Amino acid sequence: MINKVNNFTIFLNNFTPIGRAANKEIQNLRSVGRHNPVYQKRLGCDTIMLQHDQCWKNVHKSTTVTLGSNGSKNVTIREKTHLENGFDLLAIIKKRFCDMKTQFEKQVLYNQKNGKIEEYATKYISLDGPSILLVKSSAGRKSVFPSTRLGGSIHPAVAKKEILENGDVLYTEAYPYR
Repeated sequence: MINKVNNFTIFLNNFTPIGRAANKEIQNLRSVGRHNPVYQKRLGCDTIMLQHDQCWKNVHKSTTVTLGSNGSKNVTIREKTHLENGFDLLAIIKKRFCDMKTQFEKQVLYNQKNGKIEEYATKYISLDGPSILLVKSSAGRKSVFPSTRLGGSIHPAVAKKEILENGDVLYTEAYPYR
């Protein structure tokens, strides 16, 4: 059952270790957006999921935090931005904190006029592994490349450019683990 977090929910969370960890996350989420409510759901295996949404004029941001009884913490942030030139930029950031810290970030530039994806960027970061950035730009696109924040961080001297059979351009930038 999904509950809107109130003082009673915070009081009940104080009786379990996972609940106390959830109270800390609730406090962090509330400090970001005071006027937007936080929702909590208790899942099986002593797991708590928190949801917090924020809306501005052209931006909708949703944060989901999953806390496990083994000390694991997964954070997923989804942000959809409506751009003035008829494009939508969808950004998804996934962070996993358990034995190792990993981060996955994906950004998609979507053209509302023709209903196609113009640019697709993914970035994988791991503390105990390589860091990989992939940017795929559609063939014959009319917008300026790169349009996403991830695509703009491509280093031309390091990235490998590959033109696919359908005309799409794939840029790959990888930093190996030392």
